Amino acid sequence: MLKKKYVLPVDKKIFTFVGRLTKQKRPLDFLRLAKSRLGHSDEYFVLVGDGELAAEAQAFIDKYGLIM
Repeated sequence: MLKKKYVLPVDKKIFTFVGRLTKQKRPLDFLRLAKSRLGHSDEYFVLVGDGELAAEAQAFIDKYGLIM
């Protein structure tokens, strides 16, 4: 139901990070994990949030092409 509502793939495992993008929450570690799992076509990573590391997180996403 939530997968359909938010237009997420129904046939994949969903891993999410929802929170402030701050050093304390370590969103870049989540992105590194997502990058390390790129070869696993049955997995889908979602990052939701804003904060002091938003620009750095976006740069990481852009650099490694994590948007599908």
